[in-house]
Amino acid sequence: MAPLGNLIRLHPLHTSELPEHPALDSLINHPQDEQSSNSPLIRPHIRPFIIHVLNEASQFADDTVLNSFKSRGKKKSPPARHPVELMTKTYSRREISEIPWQNQSLPRQWSGIQDKPAEVWVARKSRHPNRSEEGTATFSEFDEGLRQDHPEHEQDYTPDVYEHYEVLNWSEAIQTEVEKDGQIQGDYAEVRMGSKCLRHPVFVIFRLWPV
Repeated sequence: MAPLGNLIRLHPLHTSELPEHPALDSLINHPQDEQSSNSPLIRPHIRPFIIHVLNEASQFADDTVLNSFKSRGKKKSPPARHPVELMTKTYSRREISEIPWQNQSLPRQWSGIQDKPAEVWVARKSRHPNRSEEGTATFSEFDEGLRQDHPEHEQDYTPDVYEHYEVLNWSEAIQTEVEKDGQIQGDYAEVRMGSKCLRHPVFVIFRLWPV
């Protein structure tokens, strides 16, 4: 099984761990939000950052989820004809602490947290005929509904989401520094990176969608 990476984690990224963006420059005047004012702020370059995130996410989805997550049974998910398998995985504090946070190509900070919290992940898996008909969908239809503009579409199947908005996006930097013929490193196409907020009635969830 692939080793745990330091980017695809439940612990949120600091603003100092994100690539350069004009909206982040104002935070330099707030040391509590950034690195210490006594040390220079060095942000990761956007191209290696995106490549590391996508590689780690692909490895996590294709290897870790399929080979180490435990099945918690299946349930119906109308209007789909086929059931959805519920899967979970818990990483202990020891496993999270053993991740080489500082020794990787893109080191991360922990805001002084010494005892790394455990992580509980949840996943869903289902198989559907590749057909455009009631109860199933084609691959392109799944792609449009689940990957493209994901936060907007989440409102369709999560009724309590009553607001979503974009916080930041790196579209301009991606166009000038990342994409070549619409791809990055030959493995990924339609690359986008941004930060979006989804608002629920009782609490606010911040999610990053680096796709």
